[in-house]
Parts: sequence; structure tokens; C-alpha cells
Amino acid sequence: MAIRIFIADDHPIVRQGLRRIVEADAGLVISGEAGDAPSLRTGLEHTATDVVLLDVSMPGGLFLETLRELRAKHPTVRVLVLSVHPEDQWAVRALRAGASGYLTKD
Repeated sequence: MAIRIFIADDHPIVRQGLRRIVEADAGLVISGEAGDAPSLRTGLEHTATDVVLLDVSMPGGLFLETLRELRAKHPTVRVLVLSVHPEDQWAVRALRAGASGYLTKD
């Protein structure tokens, strides 16, 4: 069974690039995409997802609140945070708020 990935990033080009990476691996499938926090919340209510790739700088909600809400409403979904911000600024806060991992986009 393939791992279902939901991509949440406000930049369409980043989402497209992540989609290409996911689609190149037969063990991964895209379960959905969102460009803002409200669309992410709605999308997760309507689609089975195993992992969310979550950008730190998404419009429509504060990052840590969005992350905590995702973990509370979808406890089996893993959240991998993607960010342009250096690890020392966000990684510890993201992991404490329930993220499974933190990657910088560079």
C-alpha cells in the first residue's frame, strides 16, 4: 500500500515540485494539496492521508496553532514540516508541537 501524502504550501511552484518528487516514487501517492491553512483543514476532513508536508509560512492560520490542531484532529497523520527558515528558529518549536520531522527547503 502506498503512503498517501498531502502537500500544504502556499507557493504553487513548490507544490508542483513536491508533487513531481512524490509521483516519481511508486510507493507514494498524492492525497491532496492546499495553498492555505483553511484548505488544508478541509482537505484532511475529506481524504485519507498518512503524511502532511506542511510549510511554516502558510496563510490563513498561525503555524504552531495549525500544527497542534492537525495533531489533535488527525493523531495518526504524521506531519513533516518544510521551511525556508533555519532549523534553529523553528525546528524545536515544531517538534514540540507534534511535528514528526523538520526539513529546510534548501
